[in-house]
Amino acid sequence: MAATPTGSADVDAESVSASIVGASGFAGGELLRILAGHPEFELGEVTSREYAGKSVGSVHPPLRGTDLRFSEPGDLESVDVLFTATPHGVTMEHIEEYQATADLVVDLSADFRLDTEAQYEEWYDGHSCPEKLDVAEYALPEINRENLAGADVIASGGCNATATILGLYPLAEAGVLDGADVVVDVKVGSSEAAPAAAKLRATRSARASSARTPPRGTATRPRSSRYWVSRFRSRATPWTWSAVRARPVTCSPRTE
Repeated sequence: MAATPTGSADVDAESVSASIVGASGFAGGELLRILAGHPEFELGEVTSREYAGKSVGSVHPPLRGTDLRFSEPGDLESVDVLFTATPHGVTMEHIEEYQATADLVVDLSADFRLDTEAQYEEWYDGHSCPEKLDVAEYALPEINRENLAGADVIASGGCNATATILGLYPLAEAGVLDGADVVVDVKVGSSEAAPAAAKLRATRSARASSARTPPRGTATRPRSSRYWVSRFRSRATPWTWSAVRARPVTCSPRTE
């Protein structure tokens, strides 16, 4: 059943059909929001093992105006474009199945961002379908838009990598970075680690806050700013320290 945003016009006959595998997460939900309101896309299936059968609006409140429901990812119907917003390792395992379903597969995970199997051995836990690495195009339309036309598999760039590349690209083109060692200091939020991690962090924060809350009627002495600075700085590594009251979030090359 195609998504029909409240008050939207009928979908044009020349629209592009699309489905999303893994539409319940942060990236999948944002993609779903964009496609549901896009005049040239007609949404087909949106899958989620956890929320199969539930309405999209129950998971993504801004989309309560659609009549779409999550389905199981098995037996996908044919579409023009299949978006995969799954955890790392899923798309590479099912890429043949996905390509049989759609003319174009756009993967939002890291499964096809790197060039070689050796790079996946270094940064991830290997790659189960390395023969597809040569046919996948890395999507950075601000720089390589012409390479995306006609591609069978498109690897969406990671958020950290995209911010880094677009920020440094003008300097690299101008020759400013020739021979230079570049260090990129990236600050990220818990949303980068997916909803499950964000929920876990919120739960831990709530428990910690509850544990620190004194019984009613107990007099407390306000902590000085020097206390909070020393307390939080001791938890942070130098490159993740950004604010006194912001708990640091560590990041590795695996999380983009």
